[in-house]
Amino acid sequence: AVTRTPDLPSYAYGTPVLLTAAAATGSHFVDWSGDVVAATETTTVIVDGPKLVTATFAINQYALTFETLGSGTVAAVPDLPFYDHGTTVQVTATPAPGWHLAGWSGDASGSANPLTVTMDATKEIVATFAIDMHALAIATAGSGSVTRSPNLASYPYGTVVLLTATAI
Repeated sequence: AVTRTPDLPSYAYGTPVLLTAAAATGSHFVDWSGDVVAATETTTVIVDGPKLVTATFAINQYALTFETLGSGTVAAVPDLPFYDHGTTVQVTATPAPGWHLAGWSGDASGSANPLTVTMDATKEIVATFAIDMHALAIATAGSGSVTRSPNLASYPYGTVVLLTATAI
């Protein structure tokens, strides 16, 4: 929007008129052109004849960056270097084999996958991946025992466990 001070239907010759540009949410003022050239949001025009002044506004654009903790990747659709204010971006985490998405942090939260992000500022989103843990159950038939090394309640994906059977 542009306001004029004073705001009159017509002006006497030589009247200074203060023009003020106010960008809408998600936009910013760029400059004035026409009979006034300026780059500040307020400018004054002296009415010494018919005047045509244009205020130019542009939509805000924001960067979206990702960081990953653990093993996995993150992709955005659409995948752009900058997003216009209000753009909705679908962010998908893809864990490496044996890993899972533990959650989002930074400028996102929760663990929904995919994640929907509305761009209203520059954002950095962190995807945290955690390794899958698995139990190892051992049963014996007959007289004997089995030991395992390492002896853990559960094992991270890919752990090699040495099993030793001992007959009694």
